[in-house]
Amino acid sequence: MMTMRKLMPAFGLLLCLLAMPAYAVLPENGVYYNPDAQGVGYSIEVQGTTLVMLTFAHDKDTGEPLYYYSAGTITQARPGLSTIPIDPPLLYEHEYPYQFDAPIYRFTDGPCVTCTLPDWNTAEHAVEVGHVHLRMADVNRITATFTLADGSSKTTELRRMGFGRAGYDLGRDDGRMLPDMRGEWVFADRAMPDAPVTHFNFTEVEPPSAWEGSFYGRDVHARMRFTDPAAGADLTCTRYGCALSQDGETLFLVKFQDIGMDSLLGYKGDELFSDDGTAFQYRTGDLVIGKHMIDPIPEAAPPPES
Repeated sequence: MMTMRKLMPAFGLLLCLLAMPAYAVLPENGVYYNPDAQGVGYSIEVQGTTLVMLTFAHDKDTGEPLYYYSAGTITQARPGLSTIPIDPPLLYEHEYPYQFDAPIYRFTDGPCVTCTLPDWNTAEHAVEVGHVHLRMADVNRITATFTLADGSSKTTELRRMGFGRAGYDLGRDDGRMLPDMRGEWVFADRAMPDAPVTHFNFTEVEPPSAWEGSFYGRDVHARMRFTDPAAGADLTCTRYGCALSQDGETLFLVKFQDIGMDSLLGYKGDELFSDDGTAFQYRTGDLVIGKHMIDPIPEAAPPPES
């Protein structure tokens, strides 16, 4: 059971957090890209289990800009799984619990930004040109396969773009960065739905340092620590994930795949890792949902004196 001293009775936010599926690995809303395919962008919005994606690209022959639209429902990726949470749980990190399939519609001959065309009907200008399949392994990374009617097909990895603060390189083989975890976080324990949510404000950060630990087997790797001095808490992160501790007590662990810019999924209990240290189960134990609070909006400057 979590023992945190700083409590924040934000019950409205608690209900929103607990409304998420128990083992959800749904992508965070935002702008996505592939670092190896500059010039193509993706805007993804998830509401409940509905996903909408806008793709911005260019015609391969003329170079003219094009945009595509896809919308549909997120579903289970494995046959025989019909409920959330997943039972039995997935076993390994390379398994994808959720997927998305939808037609791709291309739009052309639309209005310009400053044009007024009240009679322009979006549906009349939508042309189905193919199909998109998304697989979701973590909150900020998506594997997308596009198949167009002309027979061309491509599989690409989409990563969410971070505009506010640069991430930290902890030496992951896939090149992904650890998001900047500084700021206010609110955590809700699904095992205690009636308890107040808990609150930490990580204001200090230590630069990456070498550390030999056993987060996932014996290894020497980079470590970062974000601290809340007032609460005596720290979030210590490696390339495998993070551990939240307070007064020397570990409250829960977070796998790298579940660390987003705006949210995270934490797990309590001894079932997180296997006994032999060679592989660990996928999202087991009690679940803690974390939400990154928005940074304060700077106050507007007073008008200049005349």
